[in-house]
Amino acid sequence: MTPATGPILTRRSCAPTSTPATRSSPPASIEHLTGVAQVPIGIAGPLRIRGEHAPGEVVVPLATTEGRLVASDSRGMRLLTECGGVTTTVVDDAMQRAPVVVLGDALPAREFGHWVSSHDRLGRNRP
Repeated sequence: MTPATGPILTRRSCAPTSTPATRSSPPASIEHLTGVAQVPIGIAGPLRIRGEHAPGEVVVPLATTEGRLVASDSRGMRLLTECGGVTTTVVDDAMQRAPVVVLGDALPAREFGHWVSSHDRLGRNRP
């Protein structure tokens, strides 16, 4: 497989699932294991990207402890690729950090969203 934006993948290796970081964790149940970084890492794809900066087929590394997630994402990526691929664009180059707000259901979440949209970051009403 030759990703359009990276090196040619000529060989796959089996990384050990038992490392100091994972010995206290349950056994990994992840497909296409490539290594570990506190959580197992698997490869999903390929996914055809029709983007401005990175067109072509790419594989996507996924770090997860959820069994079958990589296989499920790979099936979705195959379907998207068979339908012509995914069109992408870059809107902004930024990293965002935000608090998590947990609400009881959709109605208070919508009301909270309206409140956030109508106030500035200091809580003052926007004109």
